[in-house]
Amino acid sequence: NRNTARQELSLTGVSENGLELRRALKLEGSMLRTHTVLENRGSAPVELVLQSRWEVDPGSLEHVIVSYGRQDGATVEKQLIEPEKQPAGTEFYTGAEQPNGEWRVLNRAGGPVIVNRFAKDQVARCFLNWTAKSENRVALAVASPRRTLQPGETITLDADYGVK
Repeated sequence: NRNTARQELSLTGVSENGLELRRALKLEGSMLRTHTVLENRGSAPVELVLQSRWEVDPGSLEHVIVSYGRQDGATVEKQLIEPEKQPAGTEFYTGAEQPNGEWRVLNRAGGPVIVNRFAKDQVARCFLNWTAKSENRVALAVASPRRTLQPGETITLDADYGVK
């Protein structure tokens, strides 16, 4: 379903076990707003995690940082490339250590600031992955709590992505 006047796109799919995924994508200025709903239309409970992920190329990772305020109030500025270390990595954040609803990728040498916003109450884990080996890539992902979805129940995940 596509509405070009309002710059929206809706996607729907159903799996063999009765899970129905509905995803709405909406452009608002420089932000892509996503709203994902997963409904168990099957006859049996299903254990699951809903995840949203964004991969970007912010340019050479030599001067790239990931910046965010943590849920416990601390501020983080994570330098991705460090001397004497592999130019790649993965980190997971949960609880008070995860971003407080927003995190940013920025290149101190210049360029746009890449932003991911999410609903804190819908997210149990955040993932950061980066590499400068054969490409310059940073991935930001947010994941819902792991839960068992009973027949008729839904789970929702909202995540917004943009460039400033």
